[in-house]
Amino acid sequence: MIKNNLHKIIIFSAISVFLMLGAASAESRYGTPPPIILSPDLTASWVLPVHASPALQRQQARNNRARGYQVPLAKSARRSRSTIQTKNSRKTHRRTVPAFGQSGLRLQARARVNILDAQMNHETCKGGWATPPDRLDSSRITAGHPFYMEMRLRQTPHLPVGHTYIAYGRLSPSGQPVEERLIMLSPVGGYSGAAIAAVLPMPGILKPVFDDCKLKPVAAYRISLTARQYEQLLRRIQQAQANIPAYALFAYNCNHFASDIAAAVGILPPKNKYLPALKYIYGVIKANEGYSPRGKLPS
Repeated sequence: MIKNNLHKIIIFSAISVFLMLGAASAESRYGTPPPIILSPDLTASWVLPVHASPALQRQQARNNRARGYQVPLAKSARRSRSTIQTKNSRKTHRRTVPAFGQSGLRLQARARVNILDAQMNHETCKGGWATPPDRLDSSRITAGHPFYMEMRLRQTPHLPVGHTYIAYGRLSPSGQPVEERLIMLSPVGGYSGAAIAAVLPMPGILKPVFDDCKLKPVAAYRISLTARQYEQLLRRIQQAQANIPAYALFAYNCNHFASDIAAAVGILPPKNKYLPALKYIYGVIKANEGYSPRGKLPS
């Protein structure tokens, strides 16, 4: 009897313990899980504190990149870095541009001029100089400009029209020409070719002839040029040499060609492009300098 009761008590206790363990297990399964604790080595590299400064976030991101990880920066850090880079870029720009400055740009233009000048075939008179004019009817010389362009007019002994051409080259520090190159448009055949060109266009030539070198110009207009302007002038002359225009006494003559060359450096033609040569060069001076040489402006 006693053994039977003891046996029942043991069985009941075992069942009670089993039920208690099952309830505890179910409670732990569906309850709040315990917090996961990471080592400081991991958290320092991967977790960016919400309130950390942008500088600290950038430092942590650099550490991650060094270890081969890619962790995006917070927006505030990205904005701060962008702002800093922009400011640094502006500071660098302000430091480098003045250091290079206009003198550096001038040196670059001079270097381009030297290369272009060596590639071109410039025409000159024997000895390097034509007969100079007695005086300049107008000039615009700026101290320090190293180059010049001069529009000249000489008479034509056998025709009453005159002949306009361009002289160009380098200036001395005092503003005086130290070299002279010439370019002009003349018809093949000289004066006879010009007479034919009154009716039919004639092939053009850009070289000076004997009279261009020996006859004294009766009018001249000179301007000084920067290296950049002179480069533009040389390129325009180079284009003309590569594609020589035809000469037509009335439609496209030496006046029109000289104005096309001078336009490369901003020289305007007269309002009436069909003026005869002497009046034409005075009209050029009037259009660009605002006055008529010798007190007369041709109509």
